[in-house]
Amino acid sequence: MTIHEVTSQLWKLSVKGQFNGEKFTFSQFEKLVSNYFRKGTHLKLGNRVVMEIMLPDGSWFFQIVRYNDRPDGFDYIIPDTRDQEKRLLDELCTTH
Repeated sequence: MTIHEVTSQLWKLSVKGQFNGEKFTFSQFEKLVSNYFRKGTHLKLGNRVVMEIMLPDGSWFFQIVRYNDRPDGFDYIIPDTRDQEKRLLDELCTTH
């Protein structure tokens, strides 16, 4: 997927555009994610950025992944369980 497609899907899944504890319009969110990958800022693990999304069942940490070997090289992964989310956060804590 392109970064536009990824951010569009995530924004539609979110509760009122809430990410990282803040409310974003779609264009603000797309620009935020683009800047994370461009500048290499935020909670970044190589080609992945970890963020928080508000879903109907609560707040979840997820990751957006960039694949360098594909022209449309982005995808997102939202954990299915809190155990998967904990593993993601544990990995984040050991690398930062």
